[in-house]
Amino acid sequence: MVTKGKGNPDEVALDMSAVKPFEALDESPVYLATVTNLDLGKAKSSNKQVSNLELTIDGPEEVAGVETLFDDDGKASPGGPIVDKDGNPVTVTAKGRKLFRTFTLEEKALPFLHEFIRAVDPNAKLDADYIYSPKNYMGMQCAVKIKNEGYEEQVRARVQRMLPASAYKG
Repeated sequence: MVTKGKGNPDEVALDMSAVKPFEALDESPVYLATVTNLDLGKAKSSNKQVSNLELTIDGPEEVAGVETLFDDDGKASPGGPIVDKDGNPVTVTAKGRKLFRTFTLEEKALPFLHEFIRAVDPNAKLDADYIYSPKNYMGMQCAVKIKNEGYEEQVRARVQRMLPASAYKG
């Protein structure tokens, strides 16, 4: 529950007592995901045109959790499966988690966008006259493979491959 701070309009009181950091997701399954946001923008570093994709995982509901390891500088990397005190695998919620990918719209990087379009719309006519309109792909599903990567103090699931939704066997 979010409530305003005590009399200070620049403060917000938050109940953080039950919040846990996101655990990394198992890399082995194929995930089913829905396009929940897709837009055109500019890369901050180069000011070149990009398309930013947000996917929401629809399945599986739960997967094995992956532990986060830290080096001496506090930087994270993925470890092995999370296990309980008895050595049993611990599952984490996958459904509803967000995955992100940015497509550079430079000619040499178009194979990544091509893979996405083929995944969500296998019948798309990708020819010399193709017009990319992100709004056309909202709500469409695809299957994805992920790879966990350390980023500063957390491990993030990165979209590695995009496949047609039929590749999901959940």
